[in-house]
Amino acid sequence: GMTLMACMPPLDQQEQDITRALQSVDAWDPVGDAATLLADGETVMVLHKIDTKLEGTAWVITGVNNGTGGVTSLIATSEPSIEFGAEDRFTMNTGCNTASGTYTTDGTSAVAFEQVITTEMACLEPEGLMDQERMLLDALATTTTYEITGVTITFRDDDGAARFTGRLTESPLP
Repeated sequence: GMTLMACMPPLDQQEQDITRALQSVDAWDPVGDAATLLADGETVMVLHKIDTKLEGTAWVITGVNNGTGGVTSLIATSEPSIEFGAEDRFTMNTGCNTASGTYTTDGTSAVAFEQVITTEMACLEPEGLMDQERMLLDALATTTTYEITGVTITFRDDDGAARFTGRLTESPLP
């Protein structure tokens, strides 16, 4: 089935083209981390596996669990972020302080943040920044899995509740 939704041009045409192409597929050829979809022996589309590695990525944090079960947006001017560098090291900017430490992952979905240290500046403005930082650090401490969908990431706890969310920066780390 399909979800009916009106899209603005040129997305409506793109959707029609993709739907038509998918309906014509009569074979597929898996090679490595990709699958080539074929119609009458001609390539219609090539699907690639999404890279789920954290190393070398940087994310703008877009939401954090508010402690009552919901994910809330962040203070607009605070620009919190998290970067995953080499040797299993991470750095998080909370909008005030910087947290850093190590992370372990299975490369697909499990993650744990460890040996976290934080700078200890007091940021009185904008109002609520220290509360936001506390929520981010709490989220970091309770995160056990992550899921990358396109350019977004969701970090979750053992119960599957979203702890914090992010969007891939335009220039990932080298």
